[in-house]
Amino acid sequence: MMVHLDETDLDLLAAQVRSHPPLDADEVRSLLADARDAGPAQARLVEHHLEVALDESLVRGDRGLEVTDLYQEATVATIIAVSEYAARGGAPSGLRSYVARVVG
Repeated sequence: MMVHLDETDLDLLAAQVRSHPPLDADEVRSLLADARDAGPAQARLVEHHLEVALDESLVRGDRGLEVTDLYQEATVATIIAVSEYAARGGAPSGLRSYVARVVG
């Protein structure tokens, strides 16, 4: 069953995703060090990168695909990207672009 996301729902989702203040480089570095195992640090990094998932979903939603389905897939991709990046010991400055590549 396909569920259509109306503008009000989309606005609420966007507001929720964008409600997290940006993380500075030191916060990202600290969280990455703690995020090698699934837990609160990894969850916080995922939360702060869901905006990438939403933006990609909105771009692809303009092609006639359901934004909700795309967002769910992009969220899973974000979780995987953060987990992989933390496990590899990636630099804080590259996390956002890595998530964007995996999600996109």
